[in-house]
Amino acid sequence: MSKTFRFRLKRLLDLRRLEEREAEGLALAAARRAADLEESCQSLSLERERLARELPQAAVRSGDRQGEIRLLIEHGVRLDESLRRMSAERDLARKEALQAEAERARRRSARRALEELETRAKDQWGEELRRLETIEIDEIAATRFFAKRDAAEE
Repeated sequence: MSKTFRFRLKRLLDLRRLEEREAEGLALAAARRAADLEESCQSLSLERERLARELPQAAVRSGDRQGEIRLLIEHGVRLDESLRRMSAERDLARKEALQAEAERARRRSARRALEELETRAKDQWGEELRRLETIEIDEIAATRFFAKRDAAEE
């Protein structure tokens, strides 16, 4: 038995650690993208609310000039379309972030399982080493005892 511990699944454990780090990076990127899209949606929503407040005032100010009102309404329609599109992207990004987080958790679990195997293997190796050392010490003690006894009998 070797006096140094060697885990046979070391390469696999290293691979699992690398996969976990990659999954963590993907999960963080997905969460960041979802947060950025959420912020963009809030910004568009605030802009749409501001426009809704200004439209009646613009109608009063413009009097007979319908061109300004038409431009504001068209801008509002474009804001609504952008907000719908951005909300759909945000919802998709949230779903992707949840999936990425689930994948990261799965990879973490796989790594932890291998680390647990490594710990158990190391403990078993240590116990076997101690058992072999005990046997060796017992053999040395028995040899000395019998040598002393034989010397005393002569």
